Amino acid sequence: MVAIASVGLGIVFLVFALNEAYWPDKTFILGYMCAREVCYGTLSAALFALLMGVSWPVVAASQFTAYMALLNLGRTLGSKLAGPLTDSLGTSGTFLTLGIWQLVVIALLLPIDPNQNRRELGEEPV
Repeated sequence: MVAIASVGLGIVFLVFALNEAYWPDKTFILGYMCAREVCYGTLSAALFALLMGVSWPVVAASQFTAYMALLNLGRTLGSKLAGPLTDSLGTSGTFLTLGIWQLVVIALLLPIDPNQNRRELGEEPV
């Protein structure tokens, strides 16, 4: 689900970036905003589930808290870098970069096995 939501969000960013002529159209912007929020909400919920799944039950609360902190750090850094990135690439270029990066993230997700730590540490998979 994380991969599907990530692909969806990447496509939404790419479609937005490649259709600059439609930016003044309120319907296009509304469609973009709705699609982005659906994909982002799905991605967030799926990531939470994945991160809970990879957490080792003995230290799950601390481990999951660390994962959430890293996600928040990523959002904060993304917000900080949005201005300079837009200054150097323009708005369209920034969204194009976001779309491509969102698709690249899938390569990082593929090797994750949510049950690996439980198998190796002798815990039962959830």
